[in-house]
Amino acid sequence: MIAEGKPGDLLTITLGHAANDLYQPFLAALLPVFIASMGLSKTEAGFLSLIRQLPSLAQPAMGHLADRLKLRCVLVAAPALTAATLSLAGVAPSYSVLALLLLAGGVSS
Repeated sequence: MIAEGKPGDLLTITLGHAANDLYQPFLAALLPVFIASMGLSKTEAGFLSLIRQLPSLAQPAMGHLADRLKLRCVLVAAPALTAATLSLAGVAPSYSVLALLLLAGGVSS
């Protein structure tokens, strides 16, 4: 698809992927903030990390699904979903909402 596309398509895909990857290490930096603001135990904080990484086990299935759908839609939707959900994690009102946002961000990454 890229070979047939416009010359800027590869750059757009590369920048989108880079932006998506910038969201990956944010949780480690924010865990102390979440522990303090929500009164989390270290077990609960560690579980958040697990929730964030667990969807990576589904990446082969997600790749297969992306191959079946219009690739352009997936290339736009996945980084947008990651950005939205992980950006909202900083203002999550509760542990369960934070966990759901991290799960959704993990699925789309």
